[in-house]
Amino acid sequence: MAKNTLIFLLIAFLGSFCEVKVQNEPLTTIYMLRHAEKAGQPTDDPPLNDLGKQRAQKLMYLLGEIEFQTIYSSDYLRTKNTVKPLAEAKSLTTEIYDAHDKSFIQKALSQNTGGNYLIVGHSNTIPALVNYLTGEDAYGQLEESEYDKLFVVTLAGIGEAKVQVLRF
Repeated sequence: MAKNTLIFLLIAFLGSFCEVKVQNEPLTTIYMLRHAEKAGQPTDDPPLNDLGKQRAQKLMYLLGEIEFQTIYSSDYLRTKNTVKPLAEAKSLTTEIYDAHDKSFIQKALSQNTGGNYLIVGHSNTIPALVNYLTGEDAYGQLEESEYDKLFVVTLAGIGEAKVQVLRF
């Protein structure tokens, strides 16, 4: 009987240790947004228009005090130019990802735990990433005129996330 009690206490102790370790896992904060306003031409890979360039500057000032481990952008002029001022101010190289690769976020998270990350994408890809991280289908495609939403996802694990939606 004493042996069983000792085993139970040992399991309970180890279980509580594991619980503490999980609670102490570093949180990951992912800032996600759609690219800024784009020019009408060329249609296949347009750059930012004047409003978009202004929004990219706003983004730099808004997020300038945050220490980012990595900045991710899809491989389009409009996305790369949206984060360019911030990346340059932080002396960071923007990592390019395939906006159509749904496993991108899994790969990024498996390589990075804790810290702050910025992902710039598109009206359909950013809400889809937020939904994946939260495990819910709460966010639909952004309207064509919506360039000002910033999703701040605090992540303990896939499906264990809190989202704040800001406008800038």
